[in-house]
Amino acid sequence: MKKAIFILSIILVFCVTSGTGKENEKAREIGEAELKKYVIKCGDSWYVKRIIWGPYELRRNGITNLKEKTLSESDRLNGSEYLGVLEFYYSGPQREYGNISKKTKGWSAWTEANIAIDIWIQKKSGSWKAELTDDMFRGSNYVPIVCNNVPGYMPKEEIEVLDAKPEILVFRYFNAMKTNDNSAMASMALEPLTMDFSSFFVVRVGPEKTEAAVLPELRKQEAYFKKKLEEHVGPTMDAKEALDVAKSELDIARSPAAKQTAQKKKDEMQAKYDQEFGLHKELQKGYNDAGLAAAREEKIAAFSLRAKDLSNIRALSGEVQSKEVDIKIKTRDAGDKSYKLLMRRYILKDEALNLKHNGRWVIAKFEPLA
Repeated sequence: MKKAIFILSIILVFCVTSGTGKENEKAREIGEAELKKYVIKCGDSWYVKRIIWGPYELRRNGITNLKEKTLSESDRLNGSEYLGVLEFYYSGPQREYGNISKKTKGWSAWTEANIAIDIWIQKKSGSWKAELTDDMFRGSNYVPIVCNNVPGYMPKEEIEVLDAKPEILVFRYFNAMKTNDNSAMASMALEPLTMDFSSFFVVRVGPEKTEAAVLPELRKQEAYFKKKLEEHVGPTMDAKEALDVAKSELDIARSPAAKQTAQKKKDEMQAKYDQEFGLHKELQKGYNDAGLAAAREEKIAAFSLRAKDLSNIRALSGEVQSKEVDIKIKTRDAGDKSYKLLMRRYILKDEALNLKHNGRWVIAKFEPLA
């Protein structure tokens, strides 16, 4: 008897709604269809995924509750015929793939947790629409999930990608900013950004890329331009001396014919000097640019490797992993601000000593977005 009462109570909970009639039935239908994109059943468990965390395994399904919103005059003037929200709520055992706090791979231990997801429903001009709310904790922080996104149901190579989560550094950084931990921020970002903020949202997580380390090539470029620049000092000085001589000859010329000849020579020497000086400026710019690029890359590499005194760092081969994360920050006094976070990790090797240097993920730059 108790079992029957328990089952009946669960059925009643799933049927709770503040509205009635065919519109509420339709709203629930399209709301639950949208919800299934974010809460998926695979095997005997249910799963959800946040924008960079998870997936999370839930031991049972949650409950849903449809709430109809009373239309205001403005709503009706804007064409709305129905407004409501389908609330999903789960309370119970949960585990995450890749335990963030312990920095471990694989499934975490089970913990008690609460999960809430809201689906906003609208009927406007005869058309129905359902979508996640823009609330970070009840909507926008969740992303669609299918069983192929769940370890145990996904290919092995996708699990290996899931095991590496460099973007979690973003959350650690903002936790440090929230507590004014300048030392922690300086350990994670090459050029720390700080502000008084109320919340932040991860808008986009780009793909992780791996490329060959460019420090050896930048070192070669800097050396190439330096050599060319030094070699070109002589020709430039010669052209300058030839121009000075031509100017002197023009100054002492007396007859019209002599002045005409001297002017022609001076013009030729001026053109020759302008050409050589222009080339010298190009070589100087190439050398400066190569030097700045090499210095910038060395600075990021040393920061990732925690190796300020690695004298041969520019000669090390290896690979550089990179990732971009777009975020929106709600500040307390300056409105919303958006940034692209450029993240890097260096894995370099000293071929002569057969010594590998494993770097860590760092935030190389906060790039403002319009």
